[in-house]
Amino acid sequence: QGSRCPVQRSSWLHRPLKAKMSAVDLQDRQEILALHCNYVHADGRPCACRTDVGWLTSCSHLFCTQHAQEWFSSNMECPLCRGGQAVRVMKVDFDRPRRARDLSMVGFLPGEIFEAASEAFSFWASQKTIEHDWQAEAGSKLVGRRERLEQTVDERLQQATSVFNDLTHEKSALAAKLLAAQVQRDKLKAEVAAKRQGARASHSLPWSPPKAQRPFHGFPGSHVPMKTFSQGKKSLMDTAGSSAVAVKRARSTPDLSRNGRRIFSATPHLASAGRQRRRLL
Repeated sequence: QGSRCPVQRSSWLHRPLKAKMSAVDLQDRQEILALHCNYVHADGRPCACRTDVGWLTSCSHLFCTQHAQEWFSSNMECPLCRGGQAVRVMKVDFDRPRRARDLSMVGFLPGEIFEAASEAFSFWASQKTIEHDWQAEAGSKLVGRRERLEQTVDERLQQATSVFNDLTHEKSALAAKLLAAQVQRDKLKAEVAAKRQGARASHSLPWSPPKAQRPFHGFPGSHVPMKTFSQGKKSLMDTAGSSAVAVKRARSTPDLSRNGRRIFSATPHLASAGRQRRRLL
């Protein structure tokens, strides 16, 4: 009992690494340590998908199954090296159980094991260097995009500031015009009020009777005197009778036209007097 370690086996120091890390941290760690496809599209965008089962070339480039089939079905050179020389392609499986991977080194000498481990580590380091170059290029693109956005924002901000200053000046000018219009309106109101007050004062003068008018004795140019209505129906009939006699006399003096027909002429007021007499009878 005295030889036993005082620290319990269930303490944090003796817990496995997977038990210490959360599920998210463990997944991120596995994604960082995993290998990814090295294929680059025509637009410069890398595939970068996680490759557990893929194809490895003799120039130490790794490709996923989809891109390996698309490229090596019609080409023999590496899509990244493009050296014009044929490369050897080997299928690799990084998703084998750990026990199978450990037993794959059984029977090798220690020097051979260390040499294989060194080559495997060099391959992993070269893959991470390629991924780092991708990230650096993507970061430089993002930096350039950020600079362009900042430049665009500065230009738009300057334009907005210029427009704001112009609108401020225009607002000041409109305010001055509005003030002048208000002063003119108040002046016109005062003039209208003064005129209204003068008109009311003129209407309030004492009343004076109208001047006497001359009596009406008939229409100018007429030969028949104007009779008042107080003389009655008899005077009107006498006037109509005298008009009829004048018409009869006018008919007795014929006037010959070019065709030899008789045309009797009478004045309009005498004719109208005769018609009025017939209506009264």
